[in-house]
Amino acid sequence: MAEIDAESSSPVLTERGTAWAPWLSLDVPGDVITTTTSNDCATIVGRKLWPHVVRNVPRDRGFRSTFTALEVGDCVIAELNYASMVEIDAGLMDGIYLATLCLNGTAETRCGRQRAVSVPGSIIVSSPNRPTSYAIGDGSRNIAVRIPRAKLEAQARELFYCEGSRPIEFDMEASIRSEFGRSFAQLVSHICGLATAVPAALGNSQIASGYSAMLVDTLLCLHSHNYSSRRLDHGLGEAPQHLQRAVHYIESLLHEISSVEQVCTYVGVTERCLQKSFQRYLRLSPGAFLRERRLHRLRELLLAADRGQSIMELMLSVGIEQCGRYSGYYLQRFGETPSASRRKAQTRDRRLPQPTL
Repeated sequence: MAEIDAESSSPVLTERGTAWAPWLSLDVPGDVITTTTSNDCATIVGRKLWPHVVRNVPRDRGFRSTFTALEVGDCVIAELNYASMVEIDAGLMDGIYLATLCLNGTAETRCGRQRAVSVPGSIIVSSPNRPTSYAIGDGSRNIAVRIPRAKLEAQARELFYCEGSRPIEFDMEASIRSEFGRSFAQLVSHICGLATAVPAALGNSQIASGYSAMLVDTLLCLHSHNYSSRRLDHGLGEAPQHLQRAVHYIESLLHEISSVEQVCTYVGVTERCLQKSFQRYLRLSPGAFLRERRLHRLRELLLAADRGQSIMELMLSVGIEQCGRYSGYYLQRFGETPSASRRKAQTRDRRLPQPTL
């Protein structure tokens, strides 16, 4: 990786002119952990973010880094400081999305064949299924926000009501001047400020879960990705009331619905009318929509790797009675059987970093 010139960083343009944005001075609250070897750094940071390898460049210089982590539900906000240039090989980060906010210094990120250079005021978002590596310049300071892939994809299914064979891939670069950049940075700053002023606040699971969901929603709704055009609020914003009620009914009582006629009876329209509305706004028939939602909800449960229920029990819990037929639908949709998804989730969870230092 080419060395990055730390002198090339430039200030962020704000509405007041050329000045450092306020969030560039934010601090992540918590215990600051200092490491003096690259191995110790990789071990400590890997437990909170993702397993990786750290190499000190140049090798004849002493290594020093500091790390602070704040847990926000099942997400993590971490601050990383490196006193000298380092190279980081994160490998395939297939279980998480990582949004890195540059506060000071420069860094080069490679994600598959994509490359981006961050300066103060930029945000880099990684995508899974692509090998990721970083070359971080001297004196760098970054905020990394770790979001579990399963959580993000589950929320995406609620927002988009569809899922393709490819994972969600975000545009790699964003600026603090963008709508997403301003919103995401302000949200991170607010969460850190709350944790500083009222340390017990994020100890409440409901509050922490709410902020965790806000981090995910901000990323999904305001940052560009390969499913942005399918966002549900764009598709149903002007839809008839009966279609919105039908979608809400299906989502709320997925496990109880036995037929499209049942949905029609609930919303008070004919099946022909409902068919036309679904095709116009969602490009699916009501029956296909119902099947898709069951498949995606089943996948969500399977990827949770809960061994307490059998696959058949999980199918029944989302209203699937024809298990054999739906196993075929599942294979066609996701390219793997339900049992393969469960095995993958269990393998993934064994590989994930430990939740505490």
